[in-house]
Amino acid sequence: MKVTIVIPILLIITLFSLSAMDAEVSRYYDLAKQFEVTERATPPKWATRSKPPLFRIAWLTDLHITNIESTKINHDAFVYVRDVLKPDAVAITGDNIGTNPRPFKGATPTLQRQQDFKTMLKKAFGDLPCWVIPGDNWPQDFNKVFGATHYSFDFGGFHFIFNTVDVVGKRDGCARFSETTWNWLRSDLAAHASQPVVYLQHETCLPPSFLDANALVELFNQTPQLVLALAGHLHLDLEFTSRHWAQWDGPSIGRSHRPGFKLLSFYPDQIVATSIEWDNETKAFRPVNKFQRVKIAENLRAGLHALKPDEGAVGYSELPPAPRTLDTQLDALEPTIMQNVKSFGLRYAVQCFISE
Repeated sequence: MKVTIVIPILLIITLFSLSAMDAEVSRYYDLAKQFEVTERATPPKWATRSKPPLFRIAWLTDLHITNIESTKINHDAFVYVRDVLKPDAVAITGDNIGTNPRPFKGATPTLQRQQDFKTMLKKAFGDLPCWVIPGDNWPQDFNKVFGATHYSFDFGGFHFIFNTVDVVGKRDGCARFSETTWNWLRSDLAAHASQPVVYLQHETCLPPSFLDANALVELFNQTPQLVLALAGHLHLDLEFTSRHWAQWDGPSIGRSHRPGFKLLSFYPDQIVATSIEWDNETKAFRPVNKFQRVKIAENLRAGLHALKPDEGAVGYSELPPAPRTLDTQLDALEPTIMQNVKSFGLRYAVQCFISE
């Protein structure tokens, strides 16, 4: 891409990430759709392997279960994951449910909503490991039902970190980690220096969609074992890189122009993502020729292994479950997010221009 193209692209994308969905930003969002991960005519050679992966994880984000239509499409996604993909685990990165599927009884509406969502997942996936975090929408009472929102573990020798913001304002993107979370994250990364690390959070750090995004990127740039960050939030299928790691921003299921999700296949030398998208004609999900990968450095492969029967997560660590704290003073920092966006756009544009 040439610099004159890349700068507006990045500004457009992150304008949407701030969720100010007025008419102008909606127009920008329509333009940004043109720069999603593109479909190939045929799969690349690196996406077709003679040996099976060590394990596979279905990654879903931004379910946005808010009405009958979104409930139905998420149900179809769950069925496709369970009956067709048959992964070894499921990961869900936030903005999960914003309605009450059944009449309100006894509990608060937000608590019952989370309880119903947990029941929904149990009905769909049974005993399949299902790792969930909240998003910026409808996080209330998540911790009371699902437990920790900051946790990590090993799976097949890879190290996974699930993380969320702790302090939020009323304006979208005005959110930060607590110092306790920063200390936990740094300590967790340092303790797993010899393993490839996959980090999952709802908000993106590339592009920067919350106040601590740049600090998180700086930490990742100094963490050589960090290979991949997964996020939702933007509702677009996008990919960015910084030094040795990649950020994949997943498409939304319940609120998207192209509903979809991804299957991640973990090999000793790479992680490969394939995409499944909704077909408006057949009214069903189907695989499409969209492929992404990150490579695993040789010095990080020693402990990677295929899952044994009934092998689950090991070495589990978490921070105690807690609700988010409201701090409206953070709203005054909203202009900082846009400034970070502009700086990111310029840096990424130069990077793309030089690589041409």
